Amino acid sequence: MMAHAVIPNSCLFTRICWAKSGIIASMHEFSICHALVEKVLEEAARLEPPALRVCKTGVACGSLRQIVPEYLQTAYTALTKGTIAEDSLLEIREIPAAGRCGCCGWQGELPNNVFACPACAAPIADMCAGQELYLENIELEQDDETGN
Repeated sequence: MMAHAVIPNSCLFTRICWAKSGIIASMHEFSICHALVEKVLEEAARLEPPALRVCKTGVACGSLRQIVPEYLQTAYTALTKGTIAEDSLLEIREIPAAGRCGCCGWQGELPNNVFACPACAAPIADMCAGQELYLENIELEQDDETGN
């Protein structure tokens, strides 16, 4: 049975969460992971011959995307059940936020996503990293008889 709950995520907003068998996964991560799993399965099916199974999926995720890795892992496990990606590993590479100051030219990582220049305290004008979200790689297993 599927249950829905509203769980506070921060002082500013709440997230609607999906709960099944006592496991909670945010709908934000669940919908992102749904698209991810669809793409992984699509790429696996495009091979000749199609892949037998997905061994590992790699994702790059910027810290500004507000994705909770544990929730993404939970969604991945749930969404890959019954597919060739079931029991595969999801590797999440987190990309820290980085920016450039328009006043003094400082450029670097922004610890704790604080958007003020550590050199001159001006607001960060340009974001250089932290908004990424993409499929980095897929490790697949194919039939050995085909030579692949």
